[in-house]
Amino acid sequence: MTDNSQVSKKKIEENSINLLSLSVVRRDGSITPFKSDKISNAIKKAFLAQTKIRNNKSKEKEQQESIYRTVEILTNKVVAALTRRIADGDMIHIEDIQDQVELALMRDEHHKVARAYVLYREQRAASRYHTNKLKEQVGIKVSSLMVLKRDGTKEPVSLDKITNRVSVLSTGLHIDPIVVAQKAIPGLYPDITSAEIDNYLAETAAALTVEHPDYSYLAARIKANSLHKETPGFVIATKNLYEDGLLKEEYYNKVMANADEIETIIDYDKDYNFDYFAFTTLIRAYLLKFENKTIERPQDLWMRVALTVSCGSFDFNKVKETYLSLSNGLYTHATPTLFNSGLKM
Repeated sequence: MTDNSQVSKKKIEENSINLLSLSVVRRDGSITPFKSDKISNAIKKAFLAQTKIRNNKSKEKEQQESIYRTVEILTNKVVAALTRRIADGDMIHIEDIQDQVELALMRDEHHKVARAYVLYREQRAASRYHTNKLKEQVGIKVSSLMVLKRDGTKEPVSLDKITNRVSVLSTGLHIDPIVVAQKAIPGLYPDITSAEIDNYLAETAAALTVEHPDYSYLAARIKANSLHKETPGFVIATKNLYEDGLLKEEYYNKVMANADEIETIIDYDKDYNFDYFAFTTLIRAYLLKFENKTIERPQDLWMRVALTVSCGSFDFNKVKETYLSLSNGLYTHATPTLFNSGLKM
């Protein structure tokens, strides 16, 4: 039986279309070269987002290889459909490309991925509309501002990046994310840092909690997303804290000896489940600091507690059960336990 990807490749070859000669018409009317790898990347992101592959090294390689094979087959089908009735040098509209991606996903019965892709398109369309409106209001002022990024480089402030980020972090919440951007963006100033923009967006969202409680969750998600960019993750954080003299040697050795297994348990997506008050309380009072900056994430705290209270020597099942109970909010420990787990007394 002939492989589907080979059939699709054969059809493309039979059409004898030179893909390098094709162009894509973007929504703003600009013309860019046609690149099939962009289609492949879009499909791959949809699959990875839907399956939520993360930290499970025993299954990650097998799952990713399966996804990559599927992505290759779907990409070839989409390209074959797009080039079936066109000639060298023709132009394809971006909407037609995305329509074909949806059709390919549905025809191959990847219904959940297709639905997620449709919702993403609708969300992006709404975001583009509101971003354009926002540009009409403050675009000239903002376009002249520079932002200092976390790596020390500077770049112009991008309304698109700000509104897209707020929109993505608002997924599943019953709020209008553009309201946050509309209220926050006029307050930006020259050489503002990325961290300061994050804080400003979060505080603006938090102030809107009186209009709807979901704005509190958006504010916390912005803070969590920012914290993830500034922290290294559990194992490296543990190493830095130990070298700084905060952690017990016994606890440190337990983490280092079982680092891979520990990382398969931690789910950093759960950091997006807090409201603003809870998240800021954790940062202020519970998460450990290194060189005067927060180095832990909420899930790092739960794992530190789980490793301390669940067992003397490392027991994967006991640690996992305790961590899941803590991270899912089934119970918590008293403040002294949260403060002192793993630390030198």
